[in-house]
Amino acid sequence: MKTQKSPNESPSFADYSDFMKFLTKSGVEDVLVLKRDTFRDVTTPKRTEIIETIQQEEISSIRGLSRKLDRKVSAVHKDLEVLYESNVIDFRKENGSKIPEIRHQNILPEPLVYSD
Repeated sequence: MKTQKSPNESPSFADYSDFMKFLTKSGVEDVLVLKRDTFRDVTTPKRTEIIETIQQEEISSIRGLSRKLDRKVSAVHKDLEVLYESNVIDFRKENGSKIPEIRHQNILPEPLVYSD
């Protein structure tokens, strides 16, 4: 891993492996690194609102989440499927309800450029 000497400059990485080693050495745990296009799909304003709501509030069902967000169940369900397919959330079944839960503590985009 090659890092810059100036404290104001960001470190640079030779490859994905160096990036992950840097995160581990920095104490960042439970990281999901998404491809940039997937990260962009996951972090739309509505999906970010879903993620934040799941993190901050008690969610009892998809319908309950939809009520908290003041959105249609079908629209929230569609967004949850994208988050699930991207490995951002999982579903827990309880009393016949699917309850969305965040799977990782940290979600990051892959670096834009690796150095040579």
